[in-house]
Amino acid sequence: MTVDLRAQALAWAGEGRPAVVVTVLQAKGSVPREAGTRMLVSARAVAGTIGGGHLELKAIEAARRLLAGADEPREQHLPLGPALGQCCGGAVTLGLQPMTRGCGGRCSRRCSRSSGVMRWIRVFQSSGVRPSGVGVDKV
Repeated sequence: MTVDLRAQALAWAGEGRPAVVVTVLQAKGSVPREAGTRMLVSARAVAGTIGGGHLELKAIEAARRLLAGADEPREQHLPLGPALGQCCGGAVTLGLQPMTRGCGGRCSRRCSRSSGVMRWIRVFQSSGVRPSGVGVDKV
């Protein structure tokens, strides 16, 4: 099933649900998903996937610690070998970006959307990276 992460991010922001965008920033060697792949993590839900397995479990745990207020590194490098119980053998660098609630009138459009979501969408559009199955409309 294809998940429209942009729509999901906007829906969660509209509900006031704090979330973290987890992005594969760099992929080296044999890895489950390519750079640019994203997923959204809230306290109770996950949308999308960065490849599953122990890698995804670690990413979800880190995102939820960040949501809980922990001083979690925003960039994490994970080798995908025996230490994570993954057979890929490559390595990924993940980025964790919290979506902030409310633009407070600072965005160029009058909206009730999260400025973090809008910034994430703009960065995603300008990056040229379009992971398969992720739909992004112009805002």
